[in-house]
Amino acid sequence: MNVFMRISLYLLLFSFFSCAQVTSLNLKKHQFGKIPTKIIWIQVPGLDIEHMALLKYSYPTREQRTAFEDSLCVGSIWEYDLYKIRPSAVSGLLSQVTGKKNMKSECSDYNHKPIWQYVSKKNYKTGIFEGPLSRDQSLLKAQECSEGKKYFESTTLWSMNKNKNKSKYFHLDDKNQFKSGEVYFDKSCSTGECYTTFSRNIQGVFELFQKNARN
Repeated sequence: MNVFMRISLYLLLFSFFSCAQVTSLNLKKHQFGKIPTKIIWIQVPGLDIEHMALLKYSYPTREQRTAFEDSLCVGSIWEYDLYKIRPSAVSGLLSQVTGKKNMKSECSDYNHKPIWQYVSKKNYKTGIFEGPLSRDQSLLKAQECSEGKKYFESTTLWSMNKNKNKSKYFHLDDKNQFKSGEVYFDKSCSTGECYTTFSRNIQGVFELFQKNARN
């Protein structure tokens, strides 16, 4: 077999095998190569991906699927940085949303671009929802630093923390039009203990937010 015939045979075999496609994922039909439209990032200090299996115990039958089982894929990101194996929750979060391990718990941490500033260029709209947190554990701490003035410019943040300053508020009964770069505080938390639960807030805000956000 001469060189020309060998090359022709290799090209033919390559074309044949390159046409083979995997059309399922986790035994479900799936079209690969499509850009995902809904990405949910959950940050809970101490949560491991193995803990997700415990959700099955809250359902009446084992056949009932959790939201994580219905997701196309679930992943996790490292929990450490260059200085500590177990950094604080907020340092771990900043490290994960920026992809940088060089977190010093200082204002310089906010010089790193977070993920929402990258995906906004790909026509994704992002929102961050924070439950009741101390100021030291909140992403709102970025506002105390000159480096963090533009930290939320391409995302929307909702917080269940109390805020004494003049602020913008959200409430489940209000059909708000949320804007990027804005921070909204839960109106139900403004006078004392919050009377809207964390889970109801997330569900209600997400339903409003996704109406005007395809990705």
